[in-house]
Amino acid sequence: MESTQFKFGDRFKACIAVSAIVAWRVMMLTFLGRNIPGLKASIMFESFEWKGIYCRIFETPKPPKEEPDLDSVLSWIAKLGGHLARKSDAPPGPLVIFKGLMRAVEIGFMFKLLTKA
Repeated sequence: MESTQFKFGDRFKACIAVSAIVAWRVMMLTFLGRNIPGLKASIMFESFEWKGIYCRIFETPKPPKEEPDLDSVLSWIAKLGGHLARKSDAPPGPLVIFKGLMRAVEIGFMFKLLTKA
């Protein structure tokens, strides 16, 4: 927020609205991943998103046909955000999820573009 400069109030309102949506998604992912095991990834992700993340994490051009659970996708996103996932590490927090999600969005769209061809 500090680096954004607003000349008009409507730009500030738009920035706050977008930031609130991103924060909601990050917090919802963190909450669901910690508290409700067994959910399918489609509850929060489109198929091209989790498939792209899978291909990036496992360095393979072919994603699985079966949809993974949200816990798995969340751990992949956490790895993209820098989480090491050691035995003694705490579960990934919102900052790690945010960092990973920013990378995952680009990976997902690139996967979507490349698989259309």
